[in-house]
Amino acid sequence: MQVLVLFEDEYFNLENTEYFADDKKIEVGAFCTNHLSGVINPNHCIEEYIDDRVNVILYERFFNWEIAAGNYLVKNSEFGMKFLQEWANFEFRLPNSWHGYDQGPLQVTLRDVTLRYLGCYLLLLLKLLIPESTLEYEACERYWKNATSYETYMAMVYCVRQALGVTKTWPGKVHILRKFHGFVRDGWATNGYWCKADFMLHGWKEAKLNETPFEKDIDLKLCDKGLKAWKWQKEKKVSVERLRYVV
Repeated sequence: MQVLVLFEDEYFNLENTEYFADDKKIEVGAFCTNHLSGVINPNHCIEEYIDDRVNVILYERFFNWEIAAGNYLVKNSEFGMKFLQEWANFEFRLPNSWHGYDQGPLQVTLRDVTLRYLGCYLLLLLKLLIPESTLEYEACERYWKNATSYETYMAMVYCVRQALGVTKTWPGKVHILRKFHGFVRDGWATNGYWCKADFMLHGWKEAKLNETPFEKDIDLKLCDKGLKAWKWQKEKKVSVERLRYVV
């Protein structure tokens, strides 16, 4: 399997998805849109989270009802390309009000640029997964267009999640990984503590490196030497049970 990993500064304009779609050697695209996520536990691999039943894999954020928009897996398929292109096209429909940027349209299809796409992300999901839900879509879209704060933006999030219901898998389309079962988790919420179930943590910023689970930076020259490159703070690794109690 060939996996294409794209970062925001390398592939910011999603109109360029044509080159991704034309390369049939690439089966899966891993999109990391904000550079704030990193591997904490190399004993896991991204292949664990690939589901052959679907073309797009997303995950729930554990502290609210959002479906994360910063990291996702997309198969190089007709539906995968449609998902990316329609999400990108929401840029031209953004309302003037405050909105969660990329989080919003995803729930109807899936503070600067990141928030802009959050709203689109959720709306897009609703549109693609339940196309007959026109009344629900219109209601959620009104919340999105009229949002002026985080609280009013979350009304749109709740609207979309209510419309999607409890379903987590739409064969041939999307699978949403449940809270604590995604390939990325918000690390800031546990102050850098992690457990064996974690793979990647989100929310790492250079200004807060003292809060990371590492004693020092990973030595890339040792990446082929097993775990020798990984120097964790011993007290930062805790049991699964303790971590879930903390959050």
